[in-house]
Amino acid sequence: MIDFAQITKQPLQTQPFVWGVVSNLFLPQDAAALATSFPSDQFKTVSGYGGEKDYEYEARPLIAMGANSIAYPEKLSAAWLELAHDFLSPEYREVMSKLTGCDLTAVPIEANVFHYGPGACLGPHPDLADKLVTQVIYFNPFWGREDGGCLTILRSADPADICAEIPPSLAVPSCWCVQKTLGTRSRVSVRTAAPRGVA
Repeated sequence: MIDFAQITKQPLQTQPFVWGVVSNLFLPQDAAALATSFPSDQFKTVSGYGGEKDYEYEARPLIAMGANSIAYPEKLSAAWLELAHDFLSPEYREVMSKLTGCDLTAVPIEANVFHYGPGACLGPHPDLADKLVTQVIYFNPFWGREDGGCLTILRSADPADICAEIPPSLAVPSCWCVQKTLGTRSRVSVRTAAPRGVA
């Protein structure tokens, strides 16, 4: 499902931290199959306000933290099962290690599916301290910046200090954020999202 060769073709950015965008992660027919069969079961609302960040969205596990199997596979389409198997494969870890310069061969992986419906939000925040790499894949066939919901790379805590803005669209299917800072980091996180629902 994932075209692993595309992952290492794109250079990573180094400011304000290490991040990058990868195009053509899926063949067009595979991208369409994933978008039209976006999971619709096992979602739970996750919310919090007034802390480090405000957030409210729906989420369901695809691969639980450190698991070697797919969570709730019964209602997943063949395309989503294949994608989950790709995330669990040695090839995925190998190509991600090559891209990021982090040894990801033995760290736990977690993959979750998110749905950001009307009124959903995820405020500005640094990633959790135990994450080595976060990958975000969007499954909206079309998206306009005026719709909101873009991934915004900030230079500072000021929401107006924008370095880059990535719309949540299959046209820009994958973004990597690699936080190389001091401290222990011990996992890979994969986020798949449909900000306004593609189920």
